[in-house]
Amino acid sequence: MLRRSVKFTETERFGAIDFERESRSLSVAGTPLDLPRKELAVFECLANSKGRLVSKEALLSFVYGSGADVSASAIEVYVSRLRSRIGPHGVSIKAARGIGYRLEC
Repeated sequence: MLRRSVKFTETERFGAIDFERESRSLSVAGTPLDLPRKELAVFECLANSKGRLVSKEALLSFVYGSGADVSASAIEVYVSRLRSRIGPHGVSIKAARGIGYRLEC
């Protein structure tokens, strides 16, 4: 099990955005980028995937936990809002129709 665990550095850069994992915060050139909690969770889940596709179901599970009675369209709303906040900083979220989302720099 230990070999399977993914190792992350404390701070990662996505475009012009720095993501500090321990404090779960984003910043651009030292200026904090405040995101609502659910949008930050979506960003964190996509950042954890390192450019791989993440399904809506996996995002729902990460954001709300398992067994939550939430529609998959809620994730579409969070992704849309997150795109508008991080887009100007050189980071985009690409959709693969029917499959999921991927974070690209």
